[in-house]
Amino acid sequence: MPENRSLVFLPPSSPKLNPLEQLWLHPRDNRLSHCVFQTTDEIVDTRCDALNWLARPRDSCDPARDRARDARQINRVRHFAAADKLDPDLAQKFLRFVISEFVRRHEANLAEA
Repeated sequence: MPENRSLVFLPPSSPKLNPLEQLWLHPRDNRLSHCVFQTTDEIVDTRCDALNWLARPRDSCDPARDRARDARQINRVRHFAAADKLDPDLAQKFLRFVISEFVRRHEANLAEA
């Protein structure tokens, strides 16, 4: 090993120091938690689905292409606007503007890369 390098051993569980451990946080919290399995095959299938989700093509991770996420956000902002006695249509229009601006800038950045 070169003299200007040294090994640093991490504690057994150190997600903040080991980025690979961070990789499991989202699938664990959103795809593997609160599950009740009837068979071992269900456990294996659910784990495989979570691993496939992690290994999906990068384009499917692209927020500019995730229209289902946009719909969830719009429903959420309409709910909050109505709960606060604001105009849900105006809140939706504003959110659509923010999302479209985000998508426009994101696609411009992709084109420059």
